[in-house]
Amino acid sequence: MSTVNHIKARIEVECQKLGVTMAEIARRTGRSPQALQDILKRGNPTLSTLREIADAMDVEMDVLIKPVTAEEYGEAHLPKNG
Repeated sequence: MSTVNHIKARIEVECQKLGVTMAEIARRTGRSPQALQDILKRGNPTLSTLREIADAMDVEMDVLIKPVTAEEYGEAHLPKNG
């Protein structure tokens, strides 16, 4: 049985919607892209970290903890045409 890191997946989906990269969100929070990836990989960011990420994305924090559907996650990983 596989598990999904819902917070990381949600952030990826929201980045796709906003047209920004995870690297840009890392920069906006004053972190390196690798540091942000490490935080999200653990799947247990602190509330203050989530607030920083939400602020960097200009979304409400509750958006980042909302479950991700398979459809949303799949769409976020489709290549963009253009």
